[in-house]
Amino acid sequence: MKNSSLFNKLSYRLDELSNLPKLDNEVSISKLIEEKGFSRREFMGWAGAMTSMLMLPASFTPLVAKAAELADRLPLVWLHMAECTGCSESLLRSATPSIDSLIFDYISLEYHETIMAAAGWQAEHNLEHAMEKYKGRYILMVEGGIPHGQSDYFLTIGAHGKTG
Repeated sequence: MKNSSLFNKLSYRLDELSNLPKLDNEVSISKLIEEKGFSRREFMGWAGAMTSMLMLPASFTPLVAKAAELADRLPLVWLHMAECTGCSESLLRSATPSIDSLIFDYISLEYHETIMAAAGWQAEHNLEHAMEKYKGRYILMVEGGIPHGQSDYFLTIGAHGKTG
């Protein structure tokens, strides 16, 4: 029952995302995958592996595939909360596609503090700029848990000490 509810929520959200305009009408994930010589079967195998890595039931594989195909529609903002950077490490060590190919060919990674050159106030500015520029049109990836403490400052991030 719990999986059915999650499946329905994710399916609904992906349908909403598919109605948003693409960032670039000339380029799509599907076209790029085909141009790089990957078959649909190989792509679905990758989607199955990602589904497994996310510890989701195999029935979620089509949703993972659809989410990947829609990734060219939205910029990505990746935030770190209470985490060990393991998800980022996995991303950085990916082989097919490689991290450079992923960032330059497949997604628009607007903010990711581990792999960006900016630091301090400049990094904060980049985050705020991406959120403003793509307001209502970006995917927010949150790595790690969100701790709940006794005060607003149990988990603080950034130069301004914003609460997580």
